[in-house]
Amino acid sequence: MWPLRTLSFSALFMGLCALSLVYPIVGAVNYIMIYQVDPSTSWWGKPLAELGVRFSMTAALFLALGMMANWKRLPQLRPLICTWQALLILLVVSAIVSRVIGVSVNDPRPNIILDKFIKLSVFALCLTHLGSTRRNFNIILWALVFGSLIIGYDAFNAPLDQFSSGRLDDVGGPDFRASSGLAAHMVAMLPLIGVAVLTARNWLWRIAALVSGAFTVNAVILCRTRGAFVAFLVGGAVAALMAPRRRRVRVYVAILIAVVASNALTDKHFWSRMNTLRNDEYMAQDTAATLRKRVWAAAFTMVADYPQGVGCGVFPRVIAWYDVTIDNRDPHNTFIRCCTELGIHGAFIFFLLILTAFLQLHNCRRLAGQTRDPRATSLATYGIGLSMIMYLTAGMFTDRFYVESLWWVLAMPTCLQRAVRREVAEVAPEPELESTAPALDEWGPLPAPVPG
Repeated sequence: MWPLRTLSFSALFMGLCALSLVYPIVGAVNYIMIYQVDPSTSWWGKPLAELGVRFSMTAALFLALGMMANWKRLPQLRPLICTWQALLILLVVSAIVSRVIGVSVNDPRPNIILDKFIKLSVFALCLTHLGSTRRNFNIILWALVFGSLIIGYDAFNAPLDQFSSGRLDDVGGPDFRASSGLAAHMVAMLPLIGVAVLTARNWLWRIAALVSGAFTVNAVILCRTRGAFVAFLVGGAVAALMAPRRRRVRVYVAILIAVVASNALTDKHFWSRMNTLRNDEYMAQDTAATLRKRVWAAAFTMVADYPQGVGCGVFPRVIAWYDVTIDNRDPHNTFIRCCTELGIHGAFIFFLLILTAFLQLHNCRRLAGQTRDPRATSLATYGIGLSMIMYLTAGMFTDRFYVESLWWVLAMPTCLQRAVRREVAEVAPEPELESTAPALDEWGPLPAPVPG
């Protein structure tokens, strides 16, 4: 007999899959939640995993079936493919071509990584289609909020054997197995949780978002990752400088409360590790820091030798050609991973894609006053921009290029821009018909115009 929790999850999962056939946005939420929680690694999900159930694949399959069955009911888009989506498709094509023109290795992992990149790109394209209305955009936002709450709760209750050198590991989905990856994801969720807090329509939802934020901050602290700490500092500075003018006081108060609460959750071990950033002698001898420097130096030489890219997923096997002591190592940098594997042209496309996302946010901020809820639009633009900055900053110290949650964050500006343009078109007043009645002012009828 399965445990009650296993039965409850099975009923919920099957119910969400069934609803996906009628409401595709439910399928997107189901996929997002499964990706963050990953039941196959938990004790209550193992009975299902032993049966061969592939949760993410099943959720994605029902999402695809739901979108095909309800294609005419999906949000209508003009144009169907926007600039950001076209750049993502072009980046996927570059990844596929890199496996053909890149270095050939006898290893199945590059094909697995390429397959993963294609899948996450397809879901990102589906997300930008489904999230193009305000309601669906908010649903996606709250899915990330509650996903962070679940991950943060698991981190809060993590046993001691999940800590390595005082750092939390093995919490959340497959992309969060290492503390650096988990911290990068969670620190990027904080601005989105802040948007949920400031735009929630009642106190119950606001309290739920606040609880999610508290557990998320605690998870970041338990990871004790310096890259995430740097991202937090950069995000805080940008948040103070770029706060919306009309909500600046409220945003400053929220930032102050967040900083004070975060500091209350820290301990001596956390600050002893963060203080090493200011110690040049320690950083010169620190194993992680020196290893990154050697990997990055070898990566620059690799780019010079293979400007077209060594191939998607091939970097860990090729890096040993330049330094035999760092065989099978990731570059610990999102941008270096892209440039070395997809080539200089792939890095350029990735840069254009990020730039396009920021331009989309700029357009949303410019049009915010013409939407149904200018305050929510302005805050969403502000929060998504911060989330992108913090995720990309953390990605300077850990490899996140083939991680799904990074592409969700990068896809949100497209969702918001499409929702904003839809609202602007609906809210815009219709042109007034020319009237033949005499014009009036406060003194009565105006005189008829003189011919000529």
